[in-house]
Amino acid sequence: MKLNRLTLVALCLGAALIFMTGSAVAGTTTFTALKFAREVGSANATYTLPTAAPTHAMTLSFSNGDSFFIYVTLDTAATTPAKWMTIPSGAMAVAVAAGGAGGSITCGNTPYTAIASSGSQTLIYACSVSGGAVTTQPTATFTATGGTIKDVANTLGGGSTITITIATYNSFNVAIDSSSADTVNFLTGTYAVSVSPAVSGGAATIDVVSNRKNFVTATNVTTTSDASGSLGVLIGLSSGTVYGLYGNAYTLSSLSSIQLTFTPSTDYSGIKKAIWDPSGVATSSSTSPFTINISGGSASLSGTLKYIEIDVDGTTALATRTIAVTVTFNPGGVSATGGDGPTANTRTLQSSITLTTWTMNGTVLNALWLNGNNASFNSRIYLWNPSSVSGTVTASVYTLPTGMGGSTLLGTVSLGTLPATSATNIRLAEDILTPLAIALPYTTNGGNLLVSFTINASSVEGASNVFSSSFSYGIIQLWKQ
Repeated sequence: MKLNRLTLVALCLGAALIFMTGSAVAGTTTFTALKFAREVGSANATYTLPTAAPTHAMTLSFSNGDSFFIYVTLDTAATTPAKWMTIPSGAMAVAVAAGGAGGSITCGNTPYTAIASSGSQTLIYACSVSGGAVTTQPTATFTATGGTIKDVANTLGGGSTITITIATYNSFNVAIDSSSADTVNFLTGTYAVSVSPAVSGGAATIDVVSNRKNFVTATNVTTTSDASGSLGVLIGLSSGTVYGLYGNAYTLSSLSSIQLTFTPSTDYSGIKKAIWDPSGVATSSSTSPFTINISGGSASLSGTLKYIEIDVDGTTALATRTIAVTVTFNPGGVSATGGDGPTANTRTLQSSITLTTWTMNGTVLNALWLNGNNASFNSRIYLWNPSSVSGTVTASVYTLPTGMGGSTLLGTVSLGTLPATSATNIRLAEDILTPLAIALPYTTNGGNLLVSFTINASSVEGASNVFSSSFSYGIIQLWKQ
């Protein structure tokens, strides 16, 4: 490809230029790719290079008076649009290794010519040897610091890499120390904002003794708050630097934000609010919507684990649930000091992942249908406690109307203690409705009722039966909440 592009140059200059002495051995180009934030990427974005000086070691020797070219080619992939590069003056320098036989190498401070074609841009520097032969390995340094690259196809924003090739050519457009190893990564796109460390899932236990209104206290858990789950948000890499458009270390401004969205997204029963980083109370949310917005300028975005506190009101019965969190980055625009990315680059940092799980230190069983018309039916509830811990039993009685009108709590009664490894038979009329002073026979809504049992012991199982002297509706397993 280079031969076709440079034939005219070679023909014009061939008579004035001569071959170097020495063998055509492959040189070596070395450079550690600069990392630019994908968040700032867009088509035709122009990046300033904060520091860039790839080196190319030539395993060659030169005679006094020799002339040659150094080709610097940016991104040789012919299938991608050109990445146009502007270069500061004095970009090319060639140093002679110590011990060289007196000669020196001088290259033009600016490219002799620049040729661009589909997918690449080649800068050509003319060099000459004077003052004697150069018998040891010279090293070319291409100093592009302060230059710019126009990323036409948003290569960096897409997470790909722009390469650079440095090679030595003679006057006849023949590479004399070139190989595929000379192409190295020059710029690469990487995300600068990440969830790091990852979410650390926690757990809290709902205390049935408090009628499921409070938690059992534990590490990072109080009676009304669960701060057992945590996550970290990191700006930049854990090692090295990620740069923004203008060559500064990538940062966030107060225009941007990290948004935490919690699920379940509709069931906030008993939840009062959530707080990010409780030690600093950086930001908080109400339960509608259940989200937290953290300013991009917050010191809390340090990449260390920060606890997320979920507060409950202490008056509402809590349900077992798993609370997950999704982390979204909302950029606020690019600034010359590092800055955020275009607002169109909003992205999810972490899809829904478990933050905390709420369980109970007991069992809640629901008899979805019983009948209190004891003139016609008997209703029985059978409980089995397989655990080695006894547990108190309470029953809450609800109306069971037809349609979607909603239930009414008629009352809650304590039924005593269910011993360990033991069973019991509970009579609806005699043991539950009579102590609640509910007149018998109960005939409202046909006598239909729902009864919820809270047992301060784990893994309790149960069943119910409604029957008369001649008919039974069968054994129905109690629904475990």
